[in-house]
Amino acid sequence: MTYLSYLTQTEADLAVSSGRATFGFLDSQVAGYVVSQSKGVFKLVGKAIEVAPYGIATPKTASGKQLAVAIQAAIRP
Repeated sequence: MTYLSYLTQTEADLAVSSGRATFGFLDSQVAGYVVSQSKGVFKLVGKAIEVAPYGIATPKTASGKQLAVAIQAAIRP
């Protein structure tokens, strides 16, 4: 098996969608986004491994608080 590496996710996605690569392996959150934007070109298979929590930092200011509230609203299911 040959392993391929690309500088950007876009290049890796193109390699898979064009058949130059058989599959891609990437962070589960990024994979979910790629699949959701692919209009059926990609699908998720397998299970996530070694899942880690993520955080987003904002300044401790009034505008930072507003930004935090907006981010929370945007990412809530």
